[in-house]
Amino acid sequence: MVRSYAPGFIFTTSLPPVTVSGAHASIVYQKTYNGDRRLMQWNVREVKKRFAERGIPVVPGPSHIVPVLIGDAAQAKQASDYLLGKHSIYVQAINFPTVARGEERLRFTITPGHTLEQLEHVVTAVDDTFTTLSIKREADWAAVGGRCGVGSAVKETLTPIWSNEQLGLTGPSSLAPKTRRVGEPRKVDAHAIAMTRQQFDGLLGPVQKEDTSPQVTISGLRMRTGVTGRRPLEVPAAVPLAAAA
Repeated sequence: MVRSYAPGFIFTTSLPPVTVSGAHASIVYQKTYNGDRRLMQWNVREVKKRFAERGIPVVPGPSHIVPVLIGDAAQAKQASDYLLGKHSIYVQAINFPTVARGEERLRFTITPGHTLEQLEHVVTAVDDTFTTLSIKREADWAAVGGRCGVGSAVKETLTPIWSNEQLGLTGPSSLAPKTRRVGEPRKVDAHAIAMTRQQFDGLLGPVQKEDTSPQVTISGLRMRTGVTGRRPLEVPAAVPLAAAA
């Protein structure tokens, strides 16, 4: 009967409420505090710039995904395996039919959580991979007329999703995003946390700051802990033992 009239009992794709609440809280936090998103865009710019300095071909695009052109399915797989085995970097090889044949690539996802040392490591590792496996660099693609925007005679003009003003690069240097180094804690915005928590007041109730430190008062035979509303604990009086004759 349950299976006939309640198919969701077995066949369901709905998410657990706690998962939806966590996703909702993350969205509210990110809408309130722009620091993480600004830092992500800054890290992406830095990685693309460092790849370009070493001639590593990056398919042009405004996304935070950094597609490094390989141009051959076998080499893309070899590069993925080499990066994992030699440099402990996992990156997916993207082949046909996801992309056209001859446009195989590695897709790097840069996040605000990556440290400066990690970004430098991935650039050095990819440079070593291209050299070891003799993968075409940007100059090589330019020599054959270019492919998917790499090495083309006519450079495509792309407008970044985040402008310099939005990233805080046109104002005081203290407002510009800064990639954290190993050992430095990630910034958590207290105001954004408070705003996020308020979204759940209707469900969880407002946050109440209470003094939860134990409070013990001894008066005669009565002792009470600091928990509000708890019945005082009755402590029996100590009865001295009679001295042995």
